[in-house]
Formats: sequence, C-alpha cells, structure tokens
Amino acid sequence: MIIEDGQGKGKTAGVTTENMLKVEAVTQTLEHHASQDHGTAFQYSWQQTPTGAGDCFLYIKNLDDIDMVVEGLKLRAAGAEQVEVKLGDAGTPAAGTDRTLINCNAGSGKTADVTFQTGNDITGLSGGNVVERIYVPNGTESKYYNFEQDIIIPKNNVLTLYAVTGGIEIDGTFICHFHKAYDD
Repeated sequence: MIIEDGQGKGKTAGVTTENMLKVEAVTQTLEHHASQDHGTAFQYSWQQTPTGAGDCFLYIKNLDDIDMVVEGLKLRAAGAEQVEVKLGDAGTPAAGTDRTLINCNAGSGKTADVTFQTGNDITGLSGGNVVERIYVPNGTESKYYNFEQDIIIPKNNVLTLYAVTGGIEIDGTFICHFHKAYDD
C-alpha cells in the first residue's frame, strides 16, 4: 500500500525501519479547530451566590444534533465551597435567568443551540448523577478545572452545577465547544 500526498504531486509517505510513518505535521487542539475552522467554541462567565446548601446555580441543556464537549470550568469562590457537576437532571428549570453562550470566534456569528440558565436557586430539577466534585478554596484568584475526559453532552442531555454549602459567591466561566464525532 502506498500513501500518496492527496494533492496530485506524486509524493508518497516514508516509513522508518521500525514501521513508523515519517511525518512533519502542524497540529492544533480540537477546541482550537472547532473555534477557528467551524466557529463552534463558546464560553460564558457568571457570578452567582447560591441561596443555600444544595442549590443549583447553572443549567445547560444541549438542543443541537452535534455533541457539546465541555472542556472545563474556571472558578473562584468568596469562601471555601464545593461545586458538584451533575449529568442527567430531569425536569423543567425554574427561577433561573436565560443566558447566551458567547462565541470565542469574534468573526463566526454562530450561536449555540442550548437552553442555558444561571440563578441563585434554580428549581424544578431532580435526579442526575454527580460526575465531578470540585473543591474551590477561598480565594481572590480564579482557578481552571479541566475535565480530563471531557464531558460529552449529546442532544437533549443536561449538565448542572450545584453548590454544596451555599450562601457563598461563586464566579466562574463555562468552557465548551461543539464538534461531530469522527467517523472511522
């Protein structure tokens, strides 16, 4: 089998004596590719003070046919707090304020097809499973929390954030992009 250059110039790929492909390549992260090439990388910054223990303060439901990939969160809390990241809450969110994810590509013009709310006590939800618990120390600086496996939110699925203690201001940035899974 011969791997050709794909540009009709007759060049072929080389292979080392250890059967490794010789490659000189330009690489980029998937989120950079989603932002620059597709205009589908988004963020949203918030500032909420959940009213009490166990209050939901961020709700997002993906309405797009394309998976939403959640990269991570940037968080800061006015006092030590734990934030639970849940997947699969059911119900209709109430008492939140509708928000719009901000496109990270200033020239894109695309919008995220989601239901997105923030609030001090979003109600009407139940179920779901905690996929991550983040311990946010009392501090004046934001810290980025990466989801090592990335969190994938398919169409009609929900991600929510809950304060364990409550009554503490939480500032943050939600970071995501939309990208189709690669076919084999």
